[in-house]
Amino acid sequence: MDWNDKEQVRQYMREYAKTSKAIAYNKSPKGKARFKRYREKNPDKVKEWNDKHNLQSIRFKGKSIKLDHNPRTGICSKCGEKRLTNLHHTKYDDSDPLKYTIELCVPCHNKQHLSKRNKLGQFTKIEIL
Repeated sequence: MDWNDKEQVRQYMREYAKTSKAIAYNKSPKGKARFKRYREKNPDKVKEWNDKHNLQSIRFKGKSIKLDHNPRTGICSKCGEKRLTNLHHTKYDDSDPLKYTIELCVPCHNKQHLSKRNKLGQFTKIEIL
């Protein structure tokens, strides 16, 4: 591989990023610290990337809807943590897709769906004989 050819290097990096070794590094404390430093040094690039990658869209009744602004604040309404969040619809209103939404972090959003499924009886306990 020619390391001076930027396109070849980009393609290599894209493929490497998909490997389990790269994913494990990004989730490690060292990888997280490196990404945190990058975010602190490059807030404009981070904002540009966030604006570009679907943060102004929501899923509503199985469809992706583009919005003119980002409705997320990044603070979970259940636990109060500042992190990546999802908009969760408690009810659906066809005239206003943002009505009846709460902002939940990923763990709280998963718990919300699990508790709803438990109430509906979709999960059953397995008895060991």
